[in-house]
Amino acid sequence: MALLVHTLLCLFDQETIPQVFSVCWFPYSMVEIKEFKQIAMQVATDLAKQGLLPPGILSKAVLESA
Repeated sequence: MALLVHTLLCLFDQETIPQVFSVCWFPYSMVEIKEFKQIAMQVATDLAKQGLLPPGILSKAVLESA
């Protein structure tokens, strides 16, 4: 799940988004996975506000169930 989400989100901005994920990429521990999910949700929300990503495509429920 993390590999797919990270790759898709980085396609929108290949300079700043990978830097945001640098503290938790690749998530090996449960703490890193939790942090990855929080950052992914924030990035998806920011992209939705910019109109680059439809709202609701990447929801908290999707990240938690994956």
